[in-house]
Amino acid sequence: MELRDRPAVEFLDGEAVYSGQPMKVRVQDNLGAYIASGIGLRGKPALRVEAACGSGGAGVYTAYSMVRSGLARSVLVAGVEKMTDYPTSTVTSALAQAADAEYELFYGASFTGLNALMMRYYMERYGVDRDTMSEWPVMMHENALSNPYAQIRRRITREDVARSQVVADPIRLLDSSPVGDGVAAVVLVSEEVATGLPEKPSVYIAGAGMATDTVELSNREALDRIPAAR
Repeated sequence: MELRDRPAVEFLDGEAVYSGQPMKVRVQDNLGAYIASGIGLRGKPALRVEAACGSGGAGVYTAYSMVRSGLARSVLVAGVEKMTDYPTSTVTSALAQAADAEYELFYGASFTGLNALMMRYYMERYGVDRDTMSEWPVMMHENALSNPYAQIRRRITREDVARSQVVADPIRLLDSSPVGDGVAAVVLVSEEVATGLPEKPSVYIAGAGMATDTVELSNREALDRIPAAR
């Protein structure tokens, strides 16, 4: 709502609008143009960028490339998802489409199941017990307490994690992110535009990069490494 309530002039007459959204279960599509129309930027180039769970970051990378190359001076990027309108089974199937459909999904794999394989491999290779792994969700919930936009703002303990339901062993319910709705937006501008702003931007992008790995886990060199994230 904060985005829609701002006039287009506050987005520096954005020259392009990019929407990052991975799932394909919603009723409304063509979100780039939909957002542009809703905030008074009709006629501007607009598109949807998709890279599974990295769609928002891919949108920022695309916008950065446009501004850096001089093809645009200002670009609005919005990462958005709406999942709570659908049953858990529908959302699980939709999210799993980012995995390998022929060699993983066909045999019943889900993202949670694939992540469980990676977690089990990590625990066995490095001698980490299940209780130690619980420190991660405990820390994430602790961080959420200071975030007014967090979906779940409550403190949990290792014992809470241990008592929660097993989703895909060794992953438990409190290890897992919940189905949710959310949106975040950012405006990227060129250095020339930034110098003319009444207030200096609080964030500068020094550089950007993007990489991929094999989609299917079976072709990865090791389950405890994610080279695309390095």
